[in-house]
Amino acid sequence: RWVLLGDQYKEVDFLWRAEKVVIEVDSKRYHSTGWKQARDAERDALLSASGYLQDRVPEDLLKHQPLEAVRKARTLLERRTPSSRVE
Repeated sequence: RWVLLGDQYKEVDFLWRAEKVVIEVDSKRYHSTGWKQARDAERDALLSASGYLQDRVPEDLLKHQPLEAVRKARTLLERRTPSSRVE
């Protein structure tokens, strides 16, 4: 998904636009080099400045413990919608 952060569009892995929640999946392929990490840090700073809650999930966790990855997303969503249970 693409999200407008200030005057820039940035791509994110999982986006709950209404709740302003983002989950990024970190893989060795796309997040291992210095410039890729710098790019991620810049996007993370823009997300925070724009009021987004965010977390990162290692690709291995998503593959081998998907319920743990879902728990991370649910935790952020519940912080945005504390009066209702997220299903």
